[in-house]
Amino acid sequence: MLVIAGTISLDPEDRDAFLENAKAASAGTRTEEGNHEYVFSADGTDPGLVHLFELWDSEDRLPAHRDSEHMGAFGAANKGLRFTGRDIMKYYVSDSEPL
Repeated sequence: MLVIAGTISLDPEDRDAFLENAKAASAGTRTEEGNHEYVFSADGTDPGLVHLFELWDSEDRLPAHRDSEHMGAFGAANKGLRFTGRDIMKYYVSDSEPL
């Protein structure tokens, strides 16, 4: 399994537009083969921060995801938004169990 998680920083005035744009990208991604979770969420205390969490069968699924129509539309929809940074990591998971 592959977990992708991190944060995206942007101008607080653009956060709601970004999250609105993310709805279609999330819906499309959740239909992709090998995807188990794809979530953007607003930070509860920082108005310019969005959290990202993805869960995939493997890294092999990412090229098709990046090249998908819904991700292209997501990128186009976000042009003009004022991003200030991102801190996103890949984690390779060999095992998991309920907590």
